[in-house]
Amino acid sequence: MKNLIVAQVGIRRDAEGRYSLNDLHRAAGGEKRHGPGYWLASQQTQDLVAELTDTGIPVSVQRGGVEQGTFVVKELVYAYAMWISPAFHLKVIRAYDAPEPTERDMLKALNDPEQLRGVLLGYTEKVLALEGQVKEMEPTVVAFRRIAGADGSLCLREAAKALQMPERKLAQWMHEKEWLFRGPKGGWMGYADKTKAGFLTHKVHAYFDEKVGEDKVSHQVRVTPAGLAKLAKMLGVELAEEYDAG
Repeated sequence: MKNLIVAQVGIRRDAEGRYSLNDLHRAAGGEKRHGPGYWLASQQTQDLVAELTDTGIPVSVQRGGVEQGTFVVKELVYAYAMWISPAFHLKVIRAYDAPEPTERDMLKALNDPEQLRGVLLGYTEKVLALEGQVKEMEPTVVAFRRIAGADGSLCLREAAKALQMPERKLAQWMHEKEWLFRGPKGGWMGYADKTKAGFLTHKVHAYFDEKVGEDKVSHQVRVTPAGLAKLAKMLGVELAEEYDAG
């Protein structure tokens, strides 16, 4: 997989070797009208993506971590660059065609202030991007640690509020993921493997039913702090996939 530097901007790659459209956008000048989202939304781009069936997944949207952003295969890099301008398209072509630097080239760069400046700028931008991502993720990390270390458990309504989604939607999603099932009386119950893993627990409540004049017992499924942290992580992954599909 070739390292790519366009207009002194290092273009990141994901684990599959796809290139970052966000970095290419910055290399092109970062104008709003050239945003990757506008290009991806065009019918011509969608038709091109549909044709790239032999490249695995042509477009991948990452919603967190070091590889955050939109990554595309080489063919789409060319198409995006052409969409921006002929001049930028030419820069991208030349960047791809440029040979990989040899050890001699690297030693030469150390003695060439202009080349050295370009290399340092590329690495500096990568470091700044990583620092920015770490700073953005910090509140989430702190929240997850607070959740995972908290005492007590949450009912489905409280868990749904913490995850910022409707209670009914959360319950249905947990049912589809085989966390919950309907008990004999229609209430939600947790699967044994999830309770054994410490993600769910059941609260038993004994009460006297005045209508029938007898003691009864009700069960309420509750989400533990560890379960809430696990659900938050799972939902983050699934929401990113839904965004890609859309």
